[in-house]
Amino acid sequence: MDYYRKYDKLPPDNVLWFHGLELMDHLCKGDWEQTYWKNKYPIYEYLDIMRDAMSNRNVDPQFQEIVENSYCPKEQWAETWDEQGQFDLDSWLSGEEQCFIETERQYDLGDAVSVLMSVNVPYCDVNKTYMVDRQRKVYEVVAKCDSENRPCRVIAVKNEILQEIHDDTLKIFTVIKDYDDPIFPAIWGCFWDNETTNAYANCFSDYFLGTHSWGNGTPTSLKNASQYFPEDEHLIVFGDDIDLGIIA
Repeated sequence: MDYYRKYDKLPPDNVLWFHGLELMDHLCKGDWEQTYWKNKYPIYEYLDIMRDAMSNRNVDPQFQEIVENSYCPKEQWAETWDEQGQFDLDSWLSGEEQCFIETERQYDLGDAVSVLMSVNVPYCDVNKTYMVDRQRKVYEVVAKCDSENRPCRVIAVKNEILQEIHDDTLKIFTVIKDYDDPIFPAIWGCFWDNETTNAYANCFSDYFLGTHSWGNGTPTSLKNASQYFPEDEHLIVFGDDIDLGIIA
């Protein structure tokens, strides 16, 4: 996790992409010195909330029902002979040239799916439940794509104005399920509910930006989000503050 080393300032267009596990690993260290602006006074309460959310994998009671209601899975894996993979002793003893079995996931030719889930949760909404509802809808889409062998990823979208630091908005895309990642029977880490998602937002300000979590990161709508994705990718949005900017 070395974005703060790569740039003396934020990257062009203020667009940041992360893999979820790498970002969470960096934030959970709670090191304000490994940030852009190095504010010395983070709020550790938010870090404790996020760490607890990452360590206690809460299972949504509706998860199994969502999976069962999806289509029956097709054959998704195929084995091929290769020069690397799982060693096959019988082939080696028989003098075969290729003695390894490589297992690859087989996808249908349909467009890949990117599910964009807004994680903009201001403090005034921490007692609301829309993040739990949003997660369940995401699960339905992911389970259906998985059963149809369609490549699918889930991206947490955060868009905020950096008050006192920058005049423009910062666009943050965090991949919390990539195309080849399995569906886990638990809600993804710190996006469990509104409170934990808000804690993540504050930890991002404290331990990545280093701007302090008080007043530095006002959530705002993301306009024309489709410009950040391939044209042939099917985009599904959960959150009223994400506008794809696509005119049918």
